[in-house]
Amino acid sequence: MRKIDAIYGRAFAVDLPQEALDRIQLGTLKTKYKGLRFCKNPFDIVLYLRLLEQIRPRAVIEFGSSEGGSAVWFADQCRALDLDTQVLSFDLNIPDVSANGVSFYQADAYRPETTVPAVLLEDLPHPWIVIEDSAHTY
Repeated sequence: MRKIDAIYGRAFAVDLPQEALDRIQLGTLKTKYKGLRFCKNPFDIVLYLRLLEQIRPRAVIEFGSSEGGSAVWFADQCRALDLDTQVLSFDLNIPDVSANGVSFYQADAYRPETTVPAVLLEDLPHPWIVIEDSAHTY
């Protein structure tokens, strides 16, 4: 049985001062993993590690590849947890990266129903973690 948790109505306020948030964001935009743009802040990294341990996904589906650092990081973390996980990363531009357990595909996060091949998802084992980190628009 699949479970989906909605976030509607959730407050996104934080207790950190704006100056601290701005500095964290500047650092986040500079982060790299294995020389590739990673762009995850320390809070996200810890939350993703907890999700990986708790959900133990068989697939991580990521929208927003950038240079591929995040997809490679997810694959490495899943291997470290001894998980048999496939990482599928979608973006308008496919990065020139080859990594064990990671597949990059061209797709548009604004139009996943027409740009993500359904055949990729049909037999993809569950549970999934789906990450939308692409367009950064409302």
